Amino acid sequence: MKKHKYKMPRGMRYSSLVERAQFYCNEFNAKALRRWQPFGKNTVISFLVGKYTQIYLKQFEDIRDDVVVIDDYCNLRGMQEYLLKYLPEGVYYDTNRYEDLDICRGCPDCYKVDTCLPCKHYVGQELVFDLDPENVYCPVHGDLDQKMKAHQGRMLCLIEFKILRKQTALMYRELKQTYSKLRIVYSGRGFHIHVLDRDATYLTRAERNSLANTYARRFPIDEWVTAGNIKLIRLPYTLHGMISRICVPIEPSELEFFDPVNYQPAIPRFLTFERN
Repeated sequence: MKKHKYKMPRGMRYSSLVERAQFYCNEFNAKALRRWQPFGKNTVISFLVGKYTQIYLKQFEDIRDDVVVIDDYCNLRGMQEYLLKYLPEGVYYDTNRYEDLDICRGCPDCYKVDTCLPCKHYVGQELVFDLDPENVYCPVHGDLDQKMKAHQGRMLCLIEFKILRKQTALMYRELKQTYSKLRIVYSGRGFHIHVLDRDATYLTRAERNSLANTYARRFPIDEWVTAGNIKLIRLPYTLHGMISRICVPIEPSELEFFDPVNYQPAIPRFLTFERN
């Protein structure tokens, strides 16, 4: 894969392997993650080793562009051991809910969304809305097609980001009229709105498609994520290795003036030292 340098605001850059190791060894907040969501043997996580940055440990060159699935850790300490082993550029979790992964691992169709749906061991799926800046029209960089042609589909433009945060606030207020347990996460480049209401977990594929179509008409969401076709979402409190920011939950009141460059809870220590 040819490496393209993505345009980022000043102060944002790729994390080195040493910096990733420092973060996951000394700064990864497992306690906060446990409060966010109880992780156990039935939660699947995945890594991107170095697909976009092309920064990776050489022993993982054969899988640098692959999604690495991890489903055999016993607790958060076990998860941390994997993070330190792979030093990934991005960490995600599977929004599917499985009754018993010990059984699922033996299934040849395991983790394939459409084949999991009729299985009795598939419980449901967390509803998530993914809002990213590339889906916002920019007067400078154009629409998504233009950004992709310029190999800048994963850039971060602050013009787009200002529009995005307003859209996220509007969408949150609208979703609040239907759901009671909403959480906003700064993903590193954009925002995720997680719907944690129990009923939302059991939405059918048709209902998810309807929601995705409805909201996509007015908000810059990734329809595939909301519809459930993409079931991986960035794991809170992990490092976004493309821009050296921590994926962190935020309060709705923080959205109006949220600054992705200077928001202190999202800046890893290695970058704080550099900035000082």
